[in-house]
Formats: sequence, C-alpha cells, structure tokens
Amino acid sequence: MRLVLVLAHGSEGDRSRMIMASMVVVVMPMGRVIMASMVMTCVRLIKRALRRMFVYRVTHG
Repeated sequence: MRLVLVLAHGSEGDRSRMIMASMVVVVMPMGRVIMASMVMTCVRLIKRALRRMFVYRVTHG
C-alpha cells in the first residue's frame, strides 16, 4: 500500500502509473487467452492420465 501512495505523488509516479495501466490493459486479454489455453492443456493431460489409469486397472485388474 505504501508503494502505491509513493507512486501516486509526483510526475514520475504518474508516468509509471500510466505505463502500468497501459501494460495491464494490453496484458489482460493475452493473459486470459493464455490462462484458457493452459486450462485446456491441463484438462487434456488429466483426461489422458485418467484414461491410462483406467486402462491399466482394467488390464491388470
């Protein structure tokens, strides 16, 4: 919180805050897409692992 207060005062703080805001605006949609793709890959890996475990249990049951 103190860092935010320090950034809030002075022209340098305003400039850096503007840069941060623009970076957030640029990164947020990309981050959403990256998160979605990561979730999809995690789901795919989990499904594959579960299927492999199921097949292993059936064949070695």
